[in-house]
Order: sequence, then C-alpha cells, then structure tokens
Amino acid sequence: MNKKSSSPTTRTAPRQMRVRAQIAVWLVVGILFTANILRLGWLQIFEAEDWQRRAVSQQLSDTVVSAKRGPIYASNMQPLAESADVWKIIMSPKNIAGCNWKNLEGVDKDKELSKEEGLELMRRRIAKDLAEMFQLDEDELYEQTGKTYSQYEVIKSKVEYKDKNEFSDWVNKNGLSYAFYIITDYKRYYPQGSMAANVLGFTGSDNNGLYGLEIKYESVLSGTPGRIVTAQNGIGNEMPTTMEYTKVVDAVNGYGLVTTIDPTVQMYTEKYLAEAVEATGVLNRGVAIVMDVDSGAVLGMSTKGDYDPNDPFTIANPKTEEMLATLAGDEKAAAVSAARQLQWNNKAITETYEPGSVFKVFTTAMALEEGLATENTSFACRGSINVAGWNISCHTRSHMGILNLRQAVSNSCNPYFVQLGLKIGASTYYKYFNGFGFTEKTGIDMQGEMSNEGLYHSASTLAQTESSLATASFGQTFKVTPIQMITAMCSIANGGKLVTPYVVSKVLDSDGNVVSETQPKIKRQIISADTSRHLCDILGDIVNGGGSKNAYVAGYRVAGKTGTSEKRDTVENEDDVVASFSGFAPADDPKVAVLVLLDDP
Repeated sequence: MNKKSSSPTTRTAPRQMRVRAQIAVWLVVGILFTANILRLGWLQIFEAEDWQRRAVSQQLSDTVVSAKRGPIYASNMQPLAESADVWKIIMSPKNIAGCNWKNLEGVDKDKELSKEEGLELMRRRIAKDLAEMFQLDEDELYEQTGKTYSQYEVIKSKVEYKDKNEFSDWVNKNGLSYAFYIITDYKRYYPQGSMAANVLGFTGSDNNGLYGLEIKYESVLSGTPGRIVTAQNGIGNEMPTTMEYTKVVDAVNGYGLVTTIDPTVQMYTEKYLAEAVEATGVLNRGVAIVMDVDSGAVLGMSTKGDYDPNDPFTIANPKTEEMLATLAGDEKAAAVSAARQLQWNNKAITETYEPGSVFKVFTTAMALEEGLATENTSFACRGSINVAGWNISCHTRSHMGILNLRQAVSNSCNPYFVQLGLKIGASTYYKYFNGFGFTEKTGIDMQGEMSNEGLYHSASTLAQTESSLATASFGQTFKVTPIQMITAMCSIANGGKLVTPYVVSKVLDSDGNVVSETQPKIKRQIISADTSRHLCDILGDIVNGGGSKNAYVAGYRVAGKTGTSEKRDTVENEDDVVASFSGFAPADDPKVAVLVLLDDP
C-alpha cells in the first residue's frame, strides 16, 4: 500500500511574482538614479560657485598683507595721525633644512652630526632664541619649526625698528637668512599726543578705526589689503617651492584726510580748557568748541579730561585710576570699562545739557524777528514771578525794577524772559526753536552725534503748559548738545543762516591729490541779517562792560552770553550746575564762534 509523503513540497514562485519583484527593483533603481542625476545637476548649475570656492580654499593658502592706513592732517597739513612702519617676522620652516647648523653661534663646528641631528639642533636654537627675543612661548615656536612644508609662519607682528634690527643681526650671525624674511607692516601713531584725541579717536590692534574720525572714515582711511596666495596640498601644507604656485597682490594704501582743525587754535583751546577744569574742580569734564561762523568748519574742539590715542586703554585721570585701584574682580572690570568709555566719548557731540541763560539770546532773536519786541520793550522784575503756580526767581534773587530788552539781556533777568516768552507764544517759540536746529542732529561728520529727541518740549506741551513755555524761555527744562548750541550761535553771528558743521575739509589719495572737498552747506535762513546785526550789537555791549564782562578781550570787541543752568536730573546735590559761555568775535564782523562748557564745577 502506497503512502503519501508527509514532507512539504517545494514550489517554484509563480512567474507573476517574479515579474513584480523585478519591476520593484528597477523602480527603486530608477528613482535612485534619477535622484542622483537631479542632485548632480543641482550641484553643477546652482551650487557650482560655492563648491569652486570650497575647492580653492582647500588648494590655496591666502595670507593678508596690510595696507598702509591713510594719514590725518590738521588744516595746515601738520600730521595728527600717521601710520608708522613696523615689521612682521615670517619663518619658512621648509627652508630651515637648507641652512647649515655649523653657522649657529656658539656651536662646536668640529662636532659630527647627522642631517637629522643638525636640523634638530637648529630647531631648538631658533625656538629658544626667538622666545627670549620676543617674549614668546618656546614650545609653540618649536612646533612651528617642524611644519616642514610651510613657508609662511608668522612669528611676531608690529615689531618696532630697534627689535627688527636686533632680529636681522641674529639671523645674519646664525646663517638663517634662508629660513626667515621680514614684511613691512604698519602701526597707527599720533605724533601730537593727546591733541584733538576725542576728535581723532584711535585704532585697534588690527589697525581698524574704533572711535572718532578713525571709525567715521574707516572706508576712506583703511585702504585695500594685499594678498600672498600660495598653493597647498590636500592636507594643508604648501606645495614644494620648485613649483611656482605663489601670487602676490599688492596692497592699496588708504586715502588721507585734511581736517579743519587749526593746530594753534586747538592748542590754546585745550590749554585754557584744561586750566579751567583744574581751577574749578569740574566733576564731569569740560568742553570747548571753536567754529568758523560762515562755513561751519570746526577750528578747534576739545573735551577735558581726555586721553592719549597712542595708549587709549590707559586711564588718563589720576583720580579715577586711584579709585579703580581700590576695586577688585567684576566690580573693577566694569568700572574700568566705564572709565574708558567716558574718556573716549567726545562730550561736544555725545552728551546733552540744559543751556540756561545762553538760550536767552535765541528768545531775544525770536521776539526781534517777529516784531514782538524792540529795545524799548520793558517788563518789571520784582525778584521773582509766579507762572501757573510755579515761582521762578531772578538769578540775582533781587528786585531789579523796570528793564528794557538790552538791560534784561545784560543782567540776564529770568522774570523778564518769562514774560517775553509768554508774549512770543508757544507756536512761534517752537517754530524758531526748530529753526535754530534744536530739534535735530547737526549732521556733523563725526561718529556718535547724540540726538536730543525727547529732551525738549513739544509744540503741544508748550501750548498746554504755560510753565513749560515760561522756563524754556530762559533755557531750562530742556536739553541740547554743545554742537547744537554753537551751530545755532553761528547763525546769530553770520546773518541768520544755519550751517552744517564739519571737521574734514578734503580727502587726499596716496599721492596727495585731492579726491573730494567739503563745500559749506547752508540749511536755511532763520532770522534776517538786520536782526542778526542787532543781536551782535546787544551781545557786544554785555561783554564790553555788561553782565558777561569776563569774556572781554583787549583789542577785540567780543559778543556773547554766559549761562548757569541747574542740573535738575541730579538728585545728589541741588547746587550741581553747568556753567557755560557762547559768543563770537569780532562783534561787528563775526568770524569765529566759541562755546565753553564746564559740567559741574
């Protein structure tokens, strides 16, 4: 009897299943192939430039060669900032093997050394001597000497002339001229020391501008760096020197600046401002600006205390330095940073203050220009005046009686100008306040000019709050910058024109040719020439025998106005004030305007 086998029967997969599997495989292959083709096309069409840059960056060693930064000159071409030659020491480790160890000073020339031993001796000597010469790490230098495919290893930058000569002598005495070379580099130098420091600013270790004109005109002064491009192999080592794979692109030197700064004016400005700051014990620095009334050219600008731009990170104020010595840790670090920032800031353009009685000049200009007052316009001064519940005292705190306009300006009577301001009215006052430039930056070509936006009364506030108009009329309860004040004073002196102040008069190329020249810019006419002449006469009288007689200069008819404003936002001491004077000379034919400001004497 036959029995059926119990083992499973192996069956061949149906033809239909094999076809499906083949289709699936080909489909996957097709998708992958198509994806690769699309990716390759994307790389070749859309990313080709990027991959080329990557390839070049792996194939080339690119070394920057510094451009010579352009000079900055005073108006008489006296240099205020220059780029002095310094040097960069370069080592070619690849070429050390080409030197003879027997040329090293002090070695036993009769001693027999293998090629490897001689190379090791030279590497050790180079690392040791250079570490001592330039105060560098000996182990790191030794590692650099072992980069046998490299021909460009920077050993030391910004090397001065004396040290460069010492290095050159060392190279020659040890027979290592094949392994080293020197590249000319540049270091910023300020030959006049601290003169005009806050105007010039300074540069960093990379020779880029950090403050003042140095950063404002960075694109003009910096020039275009050169390059030394050398081919390298796949692991980053330079190609053998037997193959010409080096290309040198020369640096393009920066352009120079000719400033409006008159070195004689600047010298006297700084000298007497420093004396005033010292004599009065000023707590928050002083400012002095001298400007050409017609063009807006800044002839002198000083902030004291300042600093030496050759050494800008050193605190110049001895008292501040003493205070910092008592601190430690994070507290000291923060205080040092704040002290540096303070001495670097150009107070003439970066800080605001309440102008006080100097502003009475402009209130007078408004009234005369609008025909709201004449010299015979009189108001009574009873020692104080009450406006909307606010009691405003005369600065003399005494009863001055009936005053006309000229007497009120000379005696700087607050109650008189309160009454004059209320007569002018909020709308007219704000129109001229805006016209004289007190609601906008002056546009001076310097970095960091501060806006006083939000620090003065709006037209609506003046209209709605009588006390605001009253106090603003004699220069309190609002703030301006020193550069705004002297620019406005120039318009009083020059026939009523608001000019744009500037510090750079010319840009010169590296051959000394004039590339561009600043043309004086008049923004607008604010008051008439007649009103200007009238004010010049009034302000001349108050200096020559009137309330501002301390500004008198023998042989000249000086015009101007003093001011002492309360620092209302200082709560520590109610006696904190800003003392200032702004004026011009000669009074009958103004040429030069001056502002002097002592913050908290």
